[in-house]
Amino acid sequence: MDEKLHEAMYNFQYLELMLREAIRTFETLIEFKMKGILHYPVDESAIDNLALGQLADRYAKYTGNSKFRTDVKKVITARNRLAHRLFLSVETYNDPLSEGIGKKVEEALADSNKAASLADDVFELMQHYYFDPITHDWHLPGQGRI
Repeated sequence: MDEKLHEAMYNFQYLELMLREAIRTFETLIEFKMKGILHYPVDESAIDNLALGQLADRYAKYTGNSKFRTDVKKVITARNRLAHRLFLSVETYNDPLSEGIGKKVEEALADSNKAASLADDVFELMQHYYFDPITHDWHLPGQGRI
């Protein structure tokens, strides 16, 4: 597989992975805070089955970041174009260096770099959300323990 095509696919998957982990963290936090008040089990398999758009919707809901959802929507279009058309063209014709395909790969790589940047933003935010197993408490951005 063309190296640039591989990098683009990796970047899109990186965004999806970071969003899954963020949603899992947020859901676990809600479960923790609702214990004894409301039955709120985290459904791991449901999170694993969410599409990228659904993950972005939930992330935007939990963080209040609607611009993030708009940015991911653009990335989804690029990812679908890459995964559904471009990847098959490259693999079927085994000619990633042709001018038309090469230009499309470059465009996909540029779009995927935006996906990687969004994933880095998610990763950075999530560094502030963690459960401390010693104190049995959560740490949140700007608030410390809750």
